[in-house]
Amino acid sequence: NDFISNSRNSKDQVENMSKFNRKYTNIDIILIDDIQFIEGKKKTMDQMQHTFDSLYNKGKQIVITSDRLPKDIPNLTAALDSRFAMGLMIELTAPNEDTRFEIIKKLAIDNDLIFEEKALRYIAKNFSKNVRELEGAFNKVCAYAEITEQSLDLRLAKEVLKCEEDVNEIDIDTIAEVTAQYYNVDIKELKSTARGQKVSLAR
Repeated sequence: NDFISNSRNSKDQVENMSKFNRKYTNIDIILIDDIQFIEGKKKTMDQMQHTFDSLYNKGKQIVITSDRLPKDIPNLTAALDSRFAMGLMIELTAPNEDTRFEIIKKLAIDNDLIFEEKALRYIAKNFSKNVRELEGAFNKVCAYAEITEQSLDLRLAKEVLKCEEDVNEIDIDTIAEVTAQYYNVDIKELKSTARGQKVSLAR
């Protein structure tokens, strides 16, 4: 955004870009999220390459996140692809239940909250997509506890979040329907005495 803003102002463009370069090539660490969004934007990619090279040559730290590997970003320049591939690439996955529990426990302790660990376990178990969702659920329970002047316990967490209501019961009919669809067989055949290889595999 900073680059686009400075490059669009034609009146002071040279001076603005000079300031931009000084700002971003004289830092100790740069953190860039969602780098895939620059693909296909030639000027932005050229500037990114210049900034990357300047920082790399000075031994500075560069941390970049993306929802894809560099080789899977089709309109990324070959130069940027090779530079990104030089680094250590790590896949970040959603935290497990124990880690999620520790995250919200630390939040509770940092905010001097009195809590029942079972309540935090309940939140950690039921909110597993990402940390934002987890913290949102935790904050919702905390706010309700404060407003109603109740203890942050398991009963309150269940009352506020109502996770059990969101759980769909899986019965044999659902399993049969999904299996038949996956293996591309008729559900009547699946439940019949037919012994064809395709049906047997599905069954």
